[in-house]
Amino acid sequence: RDSNTSPRPARARVSRCLEKSSIKTPFPGRISFKLILTNLDKTLASGLQTTAMVEYHPDKNEDMCDQLLISVGNKTIEIPLIGLIPSCQLEIEPEVNFGTLVAGSKVYCKEISIINHGSVPGIFKIEYQSQLPIVIFPTSGVVQPKSSMVIKVDFCADQPIVVNEYAKVSLQDRPDIFLNIRAHVVEQIIELLNINNDEKLECISFGSVFFGTSKIERALLYNNSPEPINWVAIMQDDSVGEELGTNIKQRTDVALNNLAYLRKIKSIDITTIISCVPNEGRLLPYQKILITFCFSPKLILIVQLGRR
Repeated sequence: RDSNTSPRPARARVSRCLEKSSIKTPFPGRISFKLILTNLDKTLASGLQTTAMVEYHPDKNEDMCDQLLISVGNKTIEIPLIGLIPSCQLEIEPEVNFGTLVAGSKVYCKEISIINHGSVPGIFKIEYQSQLPIVIFPTSGVVQPKSSMVIKVDFCADQPIVVNEYAKVSLQDRPDIFLNIRAHVVEQIIELLNINNDEKLECISFGSVFFGTSKIERALLYNNSPEPINWVAIMQDDSVGEELGTNIKQRTDVALNNLAYLRKIKSIDITTIISCVPNEGRLLPYQKILITFCFSPKLILIVQLGRR
């Protein structure tokens, strides 16, 4: 055990002898250990017990080891004696793992502790040099005996990156160790997946549909990120797309008529033709929900075309 300059007593108890025995305690060791017993050679009756006291008087700034020999009949029992000088015993967690984060300039914080299991204060120092947005506080200090100190590690997830950094930690009376700082920063991605094989969809294909009828297609909306996300479906009739079935060799008068037709259909509310259910919500991390798309071409398009 740890000791200071004052003597520390320890007791050795011998009991339950089954016959009369002579207890001899030769003490070969050092003056740091002192055995206190009125009679070193005594007879102990069966069923009785006696107590011996050992005092430890440290005279050097170093750990001491010895042994106490107890002779009981023809047997000798060895009792180790260990005297430790006061010291600190600092311990720190070896890793700070932020896990998977979403890029967005948000600052994340993790806390670890430096624990002192010893009997005297201990000094620590942390050194970290890198271009990454990682801040450690405090980087030095004193941990009192039988207590701990909280160390905060801040990390700004400003861009997608895989972080695997090391900070040098110096603990008193211990070799230097390295604190591993890890994180995986990803983009917040929402994806549309095929309901049959979970493959990513670039578009929803309704195929051929008659006027006055409806065609339904289903897909999975997937939050492929570690944080919740709010979503809303907005129908845009002016988005960039691909025009199919256009005859680039047609006459000028036919092309002008088509331009008039395009002007008319642009005034139609696209939500009356294509709808999405549900059209808004909140997705938890890595959650998938089923959404339904409905395409309903209206005969009124033909009527409007006939009134030109």
